[in-house]
Amino acid sequence: MLVGWKQAQAQMPKAEDKRYEDRYTFKHGKPFVYDPFIWAYTKEFADRFRMPEQWIEPELQGALAVAFRMTTIGDTTCGLAKKESNCLPSLRCQMDIYYDNSIQLPWNYPQYTHDTVVLGLSSSRYLHVTPDSKVRRYINNKDPNALQGIMNVGGGLVRASDGGWPSSIIYYDREYEPGVALIGYSGKGVCPSYAGPEEVSMPFSSNEDFQKFRNGQIQRRDIRIVHRIIFPRSFLERANAFYALQNKPVDEFIDGLVEQFFAAKRAAANTTSGRSSISNNNSNAD
Repeated sequence: MLVGWKQAQAQMPKAEDKRYEDRYTFKHGKPFVYDPFIWAYTKEFADRFRMPEQWIEPELQGALAVAFRMTTIGDTTCGLAKKESNCLPSLRCQMDIYYDNSIQLPWNYPQYTHDTVVLGLSSSRYLHVTPDSKVRRYINNKDPNALQGIMNVGGGLVRASDGGWPSSIIYYDREYEPGVALIGYSGKGVCPSYAGPEEVSMPFSSNEDFQKFRNGQIQRRDIRIVHRIIFPRSFLERANAFYALQNKPVDEFIDGLVEQFFAAKRAAANTTSGRSSISNNNSNAD
């Protein structure tokens, strides 16, 4: 047994020579860490981070790499439809964006380079936040004209015929690696509802123009785009198939809630009808 283990170890590449396949696949017939992400990236990114060639996407524009998964990290809401045990499954879309950090995205607070802001990751989510806490350091409540949040724009997949939904930044590191920045998004906006052949992108608009739009000074169509990520069609097809499969528990739960709602309405209608019938019978008897 020991001899076989030593032989297997001897056949493994040295740590400095290992690639993605050596760590996250069954290539060597040994236990491995499963990667839940669907990837697309440039050849340069693949070479630098030793990623498989199969997910190199020449059509990816405006980013070095994108990675999609479904995650259970976040809050779980219960008590829906007036029933304590009705809990919406904690399952959310997550999209990681790796990009060249020389690109000037419209950060509201450029003095901060990294943070993890997702709710539910730490037990501190369930503790009272004191008035002098620095947890809310990104929101300047003393200045009514201050921009709110980490970034006002971006974080949504947009098609030509669809404005898209928003998502929230759950972590970011603008100095992840030399020349590489990372933003993690979570929310409906990064769920891959691919419907082709329309182009699917993630636009980032000018903060100045966004403020003007919010104040009613310009129309949405007049907002300048300062950066745009264009997603490869094959990546969206792979991500969409994975999303549809993983999201089934949420769809089934929502269908169940709808059925509970209509069942309650039918029961209420039957009760009302029964009362009316009794009332009419009593009137006839008189």
